[in-house]
Amino acid sequence: MNKQELDNALAFINSPSGELQIIIYANVIGTNEPRKLNINEEDLIGLRQLFVSSLEDFIISKEDYTLLPLSTADERGNCFYEYDLELPDELQRLETTIGNDDLRCFDLSESKFEDVTIQRYPIYTVHINLSNLK
Repeated sequence: MNKQELDNALAFINSPSGELQIIIYANVIGTNEPRKLNINEEDLIGLRQLFVSSLEDFIISKEDYTLLPLSTADERGNCFYEYDLELPDELQRLETTIGNDDLRCFDLSESKFEDVTIQRYPIYTVHINLSNLK
């Protein structure tokens, strides 16, 4: 993939013809599968706007950037890295998580917020459902 192909893949944010759905997952200590975070619809509007503006500001607007495989990372600037290494267990688990409607929601009566794990990776994963977009 090159920068132009990346921009083309992200073009949906400027002209979506469907719903841009954001689902946030969290890993919780003592559970074997991530939990969905139940976020109010009103708050999701702001998260969508933040996500879209971040893509525009930090990726799409960087016209002088190139896209390189992460395995070739070096000290150069003005580039994005495409992950091409072996996926760690935490990230491999996402393959069965994304789109799984049977996942339980995070429940503060069962777990404490501090049980959300940080490990080496972000405590959350944002999944963008593009199935409704054309």
